[in-house]
Amino acid sequence: MEFPIVLADVDEANTASIHVLERSGMRETKREISGGSPLLYFETTRAEYLLKKHRAQVA
Repeated sequence: MEFPIVLADVDEANTASIHVLERSGMRETKREISGGSPLLYFETTRAEYLLKKHRAQVA
């Protein structure tokens, strides 16, 4: 991962995408209504990504 932070937003009703984001190590940071639809915001940092990758290699 070359970026310092990766951001994602997803419609609250899209549970499959939410699970993919969570399994990839992203964490929910915000909820809001946008255009009448509830949105969830997720992020992960380069440091979090590298730590998760390291733990997976050690396990």
